[in-house]
Amino acid sequence: MRINSKLRLSVLVIFSILLIPIIVAFIMELNLTWKVETDNDWIGFYASYLGSMIGVFGVFATMRIDQKKREEEKKDELFFNNIDLYNKILSSLSVEKLTKLKERLSELKKESSWDMINTSTKRRLKQIEGSLDYSDETFGLSYAVSDYISSNLYNELKVTLYSQVDEFNEAVEYEDVLVEILNEVTRIVINDSDIEIVYDDYIEISVSKDKLLEKFEKNDYTKGYSNQMDNIYAKLLQIKESKEWSEYISRRVSIYNQINELKNYINNRIDKVLHY
Repeated sequence: MRINSKLRLSVLVIFSILLIPIIVAFIMELNLTWKVETDNDWIGFYASYLGSMIGVFGVFATMRIDQKKREEEKKDELFFNNIDLYNKILSSLSVEKLTKLKERLSELKKESSWDMINTSTKRRLKQIEGSLDYSDETFGLSYAVSDYISSNLYNELKVTLYSQVDEFNEAVEYEDVLVEILNEVTRIVINDSDIEIVYDDYIEISVSKDKLLEKFEKNDYTKGYSNQMDNIYAKLLQIKESKEWSEYISRRVSIYNQINELKNYINNRIDKVLHY
């Protein structure tokens, strides 16, 4: 970047040196409504005036380039002085499970030099941390499964409820899925399924009908649904083709892209300061 700036300035200066005589000569030849002095003194004045303008601009541009250079050098020096922390960040980002990344980011924030991390790295870490809850293997997975069950197993899990508006009116009958039931079914599905991280950003889930039936019968909230197991199991088998699962995987893909971008950024900065 600094090389390009210097190159542009050099081209500008050379261009200006060549252009000033042409501009002066052109002014001399113009048939203007006002008189343009063409003796040697005035020609010298015009050339000096234009040259001074270009010179001032050149000085300003040079100062600006030097200022940017000093700022970059200061940033590089600060980065180099905290390179151990950046290596810890790289290590923390290289995790098999996003759940573990939460813990590591929490530990990193306790580092005494945390405030010395540059703005770009902090901003990216904050974005990653903010996306973890809905893409990790605990809450994120539970949210996806719960959302799918709520949307697709309503008829199988619904119960009849009554709402009493006040003591003077009869209770209103309605059907809904209790939150407790939804939470228990979600927990059973997750805890009693084979869940495997195939890639960093992709998870396989295999639901076992026998395990589900066993857990449903033992759970006070779900034992009444055993007769619905065929329908429940058939729909759970379709979870990987659902919109809810696709959105969950998309969130994981997105966060791993952010992680890889940050790792590349830090590695490039480390390479730069070590070979400066």
